[in-house]
This record gives sequence, structure tokens and C-alpha cells, in this order.
Amino acid sequence: MPHYACIDIGTNTVLLLVARMDETGELKEVRQEQRFARLGEGLRKTGKIKDANAQKALDFVDEYATIAIEYDVEWIKIVGTAALREAENGQELCNRILQRAGLKVNLISGVEEARYAYLGALSNKTHLKGQNLVVDIGGGSTEFIWGEDGKFEEAISLPIGSAKLTEKFGLQDAVTAETVEEAGAHFRCFLDDIKQRLPSGIDHMIGTAGTFTTLAAVQFQVEKYKRDVIDGSKLTAAQVEAILHRLAKLEAEDRLGLPGIDPGREDVILGGAVIAEEILRWFGMDEIIISDRGLRFGVALAAARGRNRRKLLGLTIFE
Repeated sequence: MPHYACIDIGTNTVLLLVARMDETGELKEVRQEQRFARLGEGLRKTGKIKDANAQKALDFVDEYATIAIEYDVEWIKIVGTAALREAENGQELCNRILQRAGLKVNLISGVEEARYAYLGALSNKTHLKGQNLVVDIGGGSTEFIWGEDGKFEEAISLPIGSAKLTEKFGLQDAVTAETVEEAGAHFRCFLDDIKQRLPSGIDHMIGTAGTFTTLAAVQFQVEKYKRDVIDGSKLTAAQVEAILHRLAKLEAEDRLGLPGIDPGREDVILGGAVIAEEILRWFGMDEIIISDRGLRFGVALAAARGRNRRKLLGLTIFE
């Protein structure tokens, strides 16, 4: 079976997926890697990606390309999201990656990001019937994607994520309850602005990306990340709220003492938890299903299925 690779250059992380298609057409992961380049660090203030962080991203992509080649992949797709879209020097970093690794970075819009996240998050959850709402909390943006019985209908991308909220309200370390409430109210304003466009009557809410998988790992005290424990698990609104208040009382270095929090996420996880809690409260949901699959799975699946230039969910198949 041919193997495929996707590299996701996000606001906080750079992720690798190596996968293959099985006989039934289902995407099976072969290897995943996660590194923290923090491209969004200081971006809100300066409008630029820091040189040191850009170098980290460049090194990680180079490392991932080497890993992918070891699996004799048929192709490598790279996507760039919020930080690369917004930074004044984002295109410069894309050019450097092309020069060094020989790989083109596809800068995707927030809505494209949402559609890929939807496709990936539900790729192994076809049993979820009715109206599904997928929520993807990234570092620089938050996506809402919904559809009936797994069929995509619409997507909305908000220009606020865990890293941006963290920088704006100083959530890197311990904060007061008042600061948490102010940060939550700020995010609620974004939701209120789009309330007429968001769906109602949600049957299932699915959370994907690092914030949700980290919160689940904390809740279930997963010392070493286990996908079979996290993927498909459920967090209640009460559990998310309890974790949020626990994180708010801890300095960043102390958060690392909690099972499930990886180095590199300790300073942005509170911002992500604030967003997660606000979303559950705003929609009146009692629980959320956690998906270990997201954007990179959607990109790999769309590209693997689109080899004959067929389009999937209206997505462009990368050259």
C-alpha cells in the first residue's frame, strides 16, 4: 500500500502524519510527530514571526521530510495556517522551506482549514449520526464545521485561538478568576458576532486538535500519550470547567507536573481551556467527543482520494 505524508505548520506546533490507505479506503496512521516552533509568539505585537522560531519550523520540516522519505511516501503535502497567513514574513518562511526542503507550503484559508479538520476529525467516526459540529481550537484561530451524518454543510473560522488569547490576557501563568472571566467574555464576543450563522440542534460536538486532546489527557491522567485512550473519549462540560480552574491556579512550569501536558503546551493550554469552556457553555452542550484526528488527516485523506483530480468537500487538491 502506498504511504502519504502531511506536514501541518500551525501557530504553535509543527505536526507530521505518515499514513496509508487500507483495502477499504480508510486512512491508517503509520507515524505521527509533534514539535513546538511557536510561530505565533509575539506575532500580535510585531506582526512578524521571530527569526529563531522560523528557524525551528524550517528545521522541523527538514526533519519531517527525512522521516517521510524513509517510508518511501508517494507524496508530501505541507499546509500553513493562521500564523503563516497573517505574518508579514510568512511568505518569506514558505520560500525558505521551498529552497531548503524542496517542498511547497500551501497557505490555506481559515475556511479551508475548517473543512480539512472536519474531514479528518470524522474520518474514523462514521457512526456519529445526525447534526455534527466539529470544533478545532488552533493557536491562532478557532474553526466551527458542521454537517448532517458526516456530510459537510458549512464552516466558520474565527481569528482567535489559544495562543492569541493567551498573549492578550497574560494566561501563560497563574491568573485570577477575574482575568479568566475577562478572557472568556472576549471570546464570547466573537461567538455573538456570528450567532446567526451558527447551527442549532447539535446532536454531537466533536473537539479536535491539541487543546482538546490535552484536556482529555489531563482528565484521564495519561502520563504518556495514548491515542486509543484519547480518541473517541468524552469530556463533560463540568470536567472542562474543573480543569480550567485548576490550570488557572498554576504557573506554567507547575502545569507540566500534571499528567498529559507536554512541554511546549504548558503556557497556552489555559487559553485553550477558556475557549473550550466558553464554546460548551455557549452551545449548551453537556459533553464533547474528542477526536485525535484533525487537519493533517483531512489533508492526507483528501489528497489520497483526489489523485485523479476529483474534488472532495469542495477542497482544492494540492499540486
